[in-house]
Amino acid sequence: MADLLIGVPRADAGGTDSGAVWLIRGSAELSRLGQIALTALPAGLGQAIIGPADWDLLGLAVSQAGDLNGDGLGDLILAAPGRDVAGRARRARMPGRPG
Repeated sequence: MADLLIGVPRADAGGTDSGAVWLIRGSAELSRLGQIALTALPAGLGQAIIGPADWDLLGLAVSQAGDLNGDGLGDLILAAPGRDVAGRARRARMPGRPG
C-alpha cells in the first residue's frame, strides 16, 4: 500500500476551520486494520499536521512537489490559503522521508 496524504481544510483541531493534513504511511499493517478514524491512527502509521489558527484552511490543497531541497527524497506542498502572517500568505513545505 502506498503512502497517502489527506487534506481536511475544515477540521477544527487548531481552531475554527484551522484545517489539518494527515500523512498515512502505507504498510501491510494498515491494510489489516480496516476502517479507522484518522484521529485514532495507531502510532507509527502516520502523523497529523494541524493548522495553528482559525480560518487557516490547512489542507485545502496537497500535492507532491518533487525533490525541492535536493536531499534525494520527494517533498510535499500543503496549502493553507487562510494563513496570514504580517499581511502575507504563508506556505509550508514538508520534507520527504525515505521510502
